[in-house]
Amino acid sequence: MGCWVETCMVTGLPISSGEAVVGFLFLQGERSSFVVSLPLEGSYNSYGALDFEGPQEIRVFTERYIQEHLVECQDWKTEFGHKIPENLLLKDIIGYAERASARTDEFLSLDLGEISERGKVTLCLIHQFVYNLAQEEIDLPEEYRPHFDSDSPLCFYLRGTQFFWEEKVLAQLEKENPEHARTIRKRIGEETGYLKSLPKEETQVLDSALHSLFKFDDYLRLLRREWRPQGIGKGSQDTSYWKHLKLLGESLKFASKRYCSDCDSDWCEHVEEA
Repeated sequence: MGCWVETCMVTGLPISSGEAVVGFLFLQGERSSFVVSLPLEGSYNSYGALDFEGPQEIRVFTERYIQEHLVECQDWKTEFGHKIPENLLLKDIIGYAERASARTDEFLSLDLGEISERGKVTLCLIHQFVYNLAQEEIDLPEEYRPHFDSDSPLCFYLRGTQFFWEEKVLAQLEKENPEHARTIRKRIGEETGYLKSLPKEETQVLDSALHSLFKFDDYLRLLRREWRPQGIGKGSQDTSYWKHLKLLGESLKFASKRYCSDCDSDWCEHVEEA
């Protein structure tokens, strides 16, 4: 099979061979979908996936997290059997996720027991410059607690239950549902989170990556975008750059007139300032 151009999840722009990208593994469940990796930095490999070039700590963590939750592996080498491979490498995990995104019969299936959700692991790709922009545009305090659902299982695994339950929230819960509050307090006492078991240097790398994920999720919300695996335009070598440029240009004109009351023209001067 020949190489092809992928699509950025946020902008819809083509991703060509060798371009800097950030990827995420994404679990598509029957009822819900979840991000199941920290940001995976690398370059697009021309075949729907990325060559990982990020920190070693993220590679090791991703391999461990996927392996611990893996319940099924469909692979032509095992005649589409249910054998669970041992010691999956990150490049293999990314390969399975790409093929699942392409709707082939090869995939990895995870079981996130804490939320009783199971599904296939797929892949999302974003241009690196878009991900970096999110980090510049979104300002979140270091003690930020996410209010979204898409990353919950990953966050719980890394930081433990205690991170998500402030005392004032638990106090209110005890008034409304004492039994549930007792269950939560018991879990807080039993769980510490994966980060607690690591040396400080490794903790800082993973914690920083998780915080950048919080920022990116907030950025998606503000842009009215959503998490989704690759699909549209997948397998295509047609880039149609000029159509993208025209659409972006017309969008800027529309936004200038619609949203900037200080500008009278088709072009908003504040865009250049931004």
